Amino acid sequence: MWQLRGQHPRDILRVQRHPEKLRPFCDRASNVGTMQSRFAMPYENGMAIVRCEGLHPQLDRLWATEPRHFD
Repeated sequence: MWQLRGQHPRDILRVQRHPEKLRPFCDRASNVGTMQSRFAMPYENGMAIVRCEGLHPQLDRLWATEPRHFD
């Protein structure tokens, strides 16, 4: 749905319920905040905002294999 358009980011931000599940894909993963918005779906509030530095493998490879959930 949203493509990378030739970009190969090494660092990403991701809203994640379980930040520890992101750690195997990052050289360093750190919680930088908590999702809180009146425009978010109720289940999205309270989720961690994680900064993933040194992403591996490249995002285009992860994008092709990782399941995504859209509501």
